[in-house]
Amino acid sequence: MYDYLKQTGHPVDENGNMVIGTDIYTAFVGLRDSILVHTKDAILVLQKEKSQDVKKYTIHLNVINPN
Repeated sequence: MYDYLKQTGHPVDENGNMVIGTDIYTAFVGLRDSILVHTKDAILVLQKEKSQDVKKYTIHLNVINPN
């Protein structure tokens, strides 16, 4: 998932960190290869090796907050 997102134009900083869903300034202090996903209902931070788990958490978020 991480590599696909990178290939489709999501920017990555010098430490391999990626922000999805917001244009606000985001700093990753002491983190490498991390992804921050921002939605109107939640913020998810995960290591890129766990990027396949985004779907699982998206489903969970939709269950607990269906609107």
